Order: sequence, then C-alpha cells, then structure tokens
Amino acid sequence: MPGPSWEDRDHAAAETLRHTGSDRLGSACSSFCVGQSGSSILTEVPGITILFQFDAGACPPPVVDDGVLRVHGGSGYRMRFGPSATPPIIKKLMLANVAVFVAQILIPNLTPAGVVSPEQVWVDREIWRPFTYMWLHNISVIPLHLGINMFMLWMFGSELALYWGDKRFLRYYLNCGIGAGILIATVPYLPGLAGWPPWTEELTKTTLGASGAVIGVLLAFSFTWPYSRIQLVFPPISLKAIWLIPFVFIMDFVTGSENVSHVGHLGGVAVGWLYLIHEGKTPDVPTFETLKRRYKRYRAEKSAPSPPVSRPSKAPRPERKLSLKRRYQRQKMRRKLRSVPGEGRPKREQNDD
Repeated sequence: MPGPSWEDRDHAAAETLRHTGSDRLGSACSSFCVGQSGSSILTEVPGITILFQFDAGACPPPVVDDGVLRVHGGSGYRMRFGPSATPPIIKKLMLANVAVFVAQILIPNLTPAGVVSPEQVWVDREIWRPFTYMWLHNISVIPLHLGINMFMLWMFGSELALYWGDKRFLRYYLNCGIGAGILIATVPYLPGLAGWPPWTEELTKTTLGASGAVIGVLLAFSFTWPYSRIQLVFPPISLKAIWLIPFVFIMDFVTGSENVSHVGHLGGVAVGWLYLIHEGKTPDVPTFETLKRRYKRYRAEKSAPSPPVSRPSKAPRPERKLSLKRRYQRQKMRRKLRSVPGEGRPKREQNDD
C-alpha cells in the first residue's frame, strides 16, 4: 500500500504545528513512519526547511522549540523562501487590504474619511479613524506601500498564524494596529500635558497604512523564534530574528523619509510588547522585571571595584636533569683527567714506614 503523498504530509505537519505547536510535531507524525522503510516527513521551521528521515517502526523524537535547531538523523537543512503554508487568516487580511485599495481608487472620498489625524480624532470626535486607517494605503501607479506591507504580513505573519491559530493572531494584529493609531493621535498632545506647547505641525498630519500592525507581527515573530536566521535581499546580510526590529528602525532613520510614521512604528512595537507580556504565552518576551534585574546587575558590575592586578611571582628555575648520554660523557671525561699527571684529583701520599 503506497504511503501518504508529500502534500498530505506537509498539510498534516502544518495542521499539527498550528494545533499543538512544534514541540509535539514529532509524536503526531509517528503514524507516517510506522511500517515504512526509510520514510520521511517534511516539516517547516521559520526560514529553514528540515527533512527528517525515519527508519521502519521508529517514531521521530520530539522537536524542542527552544531556539536550538536540532536535526535527528536527517539529511540536513536548507534555506527556503517564504512560509511553509499560508493560513486562511493571512489570505483574508491580504484580500481585505487589496479590496480596500481598489475601493480607494474607485471612491476618491474614501481615503480622507478613513485616515487618522490627531485633530480629527480628539477635536472632531471621529473615533473610528484609529481603526480605519490601517486598511488604507497610498494610491500610486506602483502600489509599493501596499506591496511592502502585504509582503511582510505574508512572510512573517503566516508562520505566526500557523503556530498561534487564526483567532489569536487576529486579536494580536488588530490590537497592534488600533493601538498604534491611538498613539499616533495622542502623542502630539503629550507635550501640552507637561506645560510645553504641543506639536502643532503634527496635529494636522494624516497617517494611513498597516505598518503599525505589521511591525507588531515582526516583533512577535522575533520573540517566538529569536534565533531563526533571516537572509535579506537588500542589504544582502543575514541576521537573527531577534535583531529584526532594531534593523527596521535603523533603516527608518537612515533613509530619513518624511512619509514614514515613526510614531506609528514605535506604537506598534510598544503595544505588541505590552500585549505579549499581558498574554504571558511567549516565554522569550522580556518583562519589566527581567529588564529591571538586568539593569541592577549591570549597575552592580559597573560599580564593583576591580580586583588588583597582581603580577605572578617568578617560579624557581627547575633543576636541569641530565640525560644518560650526557652523564656517561661526563664520567668518561673525569677518568681521562685522573689519568693525566698533575690533573684531576690529587693522588694519596704513601708512607715509607
């Protein structure tokens, strides 16, 4: 009886990864390897494809998701492009953004009615704007704004949605997007609370795009798989996922584009971080307590006096041991000196008595 096809195995691996997590993937796939000599199953890890080889009747060992890549009896790993599968929630979000983009082209008044602006939110009481702005994008001949956001959502959000599930991912995505929109509308008024003049030039600026929600997805990906390797096309460098968010902000400030909402990006990261801490299901998320302990440890190490540098004392010179050949040569030389008159050890005087 022929074994299951690669499509069935890949689908089962994705379903197992979505429902149970990667730490139980091996035990759930054991039915494929029983009674099949040299069978294999293809499972996906973010950024890497791993091929596990199983013997007849042997079940695969569990995969521990602790950031360490383990290949049990396999043929190695290879880099791949894109996620292992695209879950339904990612398809629906991408389709919704594309549909709204088409509606923006057909209905000219749709974009001004949905963008977020501090004055429109807090002065005009248009409280729907922190939600509607995240579905709108800049209209241009080449939809670069929409394309970049949807590409990042597909690339990193697919693995996260497979691991979390559709409902959990959708809650997180909406919280990051709406939270970033509220911060965009609120931050320009914060200097006024401290007695300083508010940022008047920021009060009338409008912001749109899903960047706040997407960068929150990048944050969750980097905390879920912090040691996954990511190969960038431009610049052509490879970095770990934990450094993905700092790299994005460095690129934001290096490019210096005025069309980039730095408050929106920072807001998406801040809201996503607080959400993950409150949720408590991602163990690698740094909490306030861990950051406080690290800061105290750093201060203690910095303020501690350095131990005095003591020079090591000179060790006594070891006694030189002569080899057997050298000893024999010395003894031979001494015999020759004794045989020469007037040399060597003085002879003992004899009494005539």
